[in-house]
Amino acid sequence: MSYVSGSAKTNVGFSAVTLVKEDAETSVWRPLEQGRVVVSDAGATDVTISDGAGQVYFRGAVNTASPATFGARGHAGWHRVQILDAQGDVVAQSKFRVQPETHIRCGTESFGDLAQLMQRSMMKFDEHGPWWEINGKMHRMLVCWGRDHVYTLKARKYFLNDVQSGMDYWLDSQEPNGMFWDCIHKNPNYPGHAWFGEALGEGFFRYDDDMKYIVRRIPVEADCEYLYTEGVWHAWKASGDDAWMAKQLPRLELALKYNTSDPTRWSEKRGLVRRSFCMDSWDFANPHFCSGDHRRINPGDAQFLLHSDNAGAYASHWRMAQMYEHLGSEENIQRAKVLREQGEALRKRANDTLFFDTTYGHMIPDELPEDEVYALVGDERKRMSLSLGYTLNRGLPTHEMAVAVIDEYQRRRDEKAHESFAEWWAMDPPYTPEQWPGPEMGGSSPPIGEYMNGGISSIIAGEIARAAFEHGREAYAVDILRRLWELAERDEKHLHEVYTRQPLGATHPEAAFGFVDLRSVVNRGLRHNEVKGVEAWTGEGDNDLRNLPVGKQTFGAITFDVIDPLSNAGEAILRLGAEGGKVPVEVEIPVGNAKAKSLYFLHALAHSAPKCAVVGVYRIDYEDGSSEKFFLKNNREIGSWWGLSEKSHNGQEPVNTETTRMAWQGPNPTWKNVGLYMTGWNNPHPDKAIVRVVAQAIRSSVSGANSGGIMLAGISTSDQPVAFERSIRSYGLPDSWSQGAVYHAIAEGLAGIEDRGRSFSLAKISPRWAAGEDESAEVCLHYPASDGYVAYRYQHDLKKKHICLSMTGSFERLEVHCLLPQGATVKSVQCGGKAHDFAAVKIEGSCYADFELDASFGGDVVVAYTM
Repeated sequence: MSYVSGSAKTNVGFSAVTLVKEDAETSVWRPLEQGRVVVSDAGATDVTISDGAGQVYFRGAVNTASPATFGARGHAGWHRVQILDAQGDVVAQSKFRVQPETHIRCGTESFGDLAQLMQRSMMKFDEHGPWWEINGKMHRMLVCWGRDHVYTLKARKYFLNDVQSGMDYWLDSQEPNGMFWDCIHKNPNYPGHAWFGEALGEGFFRYDDDMKYIVRRIPVEADCEYLYTEGVWHAWKASGDDAWMAKQLPRLELALKYNTSDPTRWSEKRGLVRRSFCMDSWDFANPHFCSGDHRRINPGDAQFLLHSDNAGAYASHWRMAQMYEHLGSEENIQRAKVLREQGEALRKRANDTLFFDTTYGHMIPDELPEDEVYALVGDERKRMSLSLGYTLNRGLPTHEMAVAVIDEYQRRRDEKAHESFAEWWAMDPPYTPEQWPGPEMGGSSPPIGEYMNGGISSIIAGEIARAAFEHGREAYAVDILRRLWELAERDEKHLHEVYTRQPLGATHPEAAFGFVDLRSVVNRGLRHNEVKGVEAWTGEGDNDLRNLPVGKQTFGAITFDVIDPLSNAGEAILRLGAEGGKVPVEVEIPVGNAKAKSLYFLHALAHSAPKCAVVGVYRIDYEDGSSEKFFLKNNREIGSWWGLSEKSHNGQEPVNTETTRMAWQGPNPTWKNVGLYMTGWNNPHPDKAIVRVVAQAIRSSVSGANSGGIMLAGISTSDQPVAFERSIRSYGLPDSWSQGAVYHAIAEGLAGIEDRGRSFSLAKISPRWAAGEDESAEVCLHYPASDGYVAYRYQHDLKKKHICLSMTGSFERLEVHCLLPQGATVKSVQCGGKAHDFAAVKIEGSCYADFELDASFGGDVVVAYTM
């Protein structure tokens, strides 16, 4: 271990004391960081160190010949060092600052890297920017949908100073009947009215801040009330603000009453929360059971029971009970008791009604005959959906039921490997078009295997992993985290929220590519001012395509040869324009008598054009004098180079993904999303030699508008028909939500730190690294909003068969639940070299050593085991 000298602040009249710290890169101290106290006073005999709360956590001997060695522990803030002589008088003193920071690091596995990636990604993908000014107040909203904010907050609370203002907007705007609003958007028609909100009907939209914002509650949604209770719970734990929490409890009571009594939310017959037949908890209903707008509860619409709504209502009971118990007083304790009793009764009703052998059902009819419903939509008792992981983690199932669900995921994973690379389905089985009709019946059903209809979601992966860690399936949880890391690595070091349902290692037909030489026809460069006298790209200065990779490049499964402009007098791109002038309308491109089953064009529009307008044509001329024409329509075979997307937008696909895909996208100094599309054309005459391609820009014959012009960067020939690599990504959810779920699984599942009080006043550490291959780890979870934290260092000695834990934090009491290797049994627990009481606990096939410590415990804890 290496040390560096740290600064020492010495009071006048005292001898000097020098602090030497382990980490040379920082001036502040990390929790558990090792240090030395070096003194120069010959009379020094002892040293005491107290933490940020003034509690002494280290006493030791020190003299000029023998420094004292210690580890920084206890509350964050300024730690005080006092040097004493033999009479107990202070002869020197200093102080240093302990500043916790959330981090998860481990030895050989990728879990620390995955956690760091999730942390960066959550911050990167704050939707619409982190701060919203509404009615003169600033609100830290992670996502403009309140539910998404809550789902993200459970991970972001470890990185945010402000965890309350984002919740404050929703809490302060609660309706008198207890309903909470669920999303806020800038009014696109400001200062006028907007259909965007008003289509939901009276009572489910309003305007705020003098019409600047539209605030909505999607009528079919039944989750805001229990989710905002969860949000208050997270914010209270992170901030430690009891007064703020107490202010919210009457609002949460009103919300709970609304959720469990209003006829639109509550089944009096079943005593359970109900909703319209939605795709899980999403905001669109099945047209079979919806007589109007699929977001509204129309008169006569049948209602159904979803496990996650009832798990959320159950969690509201125990979360509110926990908050009341913390506040104390006889009245609060009595209210907590009633809430727990009511919650357990709800839990029993939900489990009796909604659990079927190995899983919770999806949409279980409230009043309609089950057979009639299942004849239309399939057996809902066997359908697993996105929120199932949340149901497990909100405590609704018994342990045995939770294990059954977790094992059912593994069983279906093996059974369906031929159709799905992972078992983290938003819906399984997906709905067929007959079971969930599309727009022709007023429906809004995603294609099978996309989005909510069977897409593969990292949200579910995170939640299942968290539950598996808790219920004795730790090896499965670790396997999920490993596969998530592999998926992020495969997907350009990004973990997306939903992926398309497809087999693992889906094959793509091998194709041999040839390249048409464009050097003789190109007329534009890529980078502004790169070559004197050569205009770059569209002639808009730094708004260019400078970062396009050149040379032979494979985009997806298609290879092009992109001209390096520096090897061609600065020119790499052919620009065509329908207006003529300096830009040619038409250019002949020699092909050289190539034969091909298909051609691919790397191109984009130079400027905007009407949707679906014909903007250009590629004429393919053959050696026998015949020709074929390939017409280009905007948003189908080509699109603008600025703001590329393959996702649906305003009800239309930006491009026809059967023939056209994004090839390359990246930033320039002006905008973050510029690039090119690639379009494939199947050659109807593959046995004929192609002599030339004539590229032409076309002025719209419908509107008379400019075509926008064509930017052509490459043409490739292929010996196979048009075939793109199937896009791995689906669509529909904010990335930060899924990243929060995965981070939560690592932090509270694998690393195993849980706040059992608030601001970590009572903490639980459940290190589960033995489920993987890591023999060392360093973890700290910190609340910036309150400076509460827990930190530990984990070292597993396989030869000596023991696990060493160095632990500290702001807690008053600590529960430890340490996982041992598979097949091990606890031999002993020692704290500071002394035997400590423990209990050996079995969860399924897993063995844990359980014990408790108070804040004054000293030294490391060693858990020994036998195999």
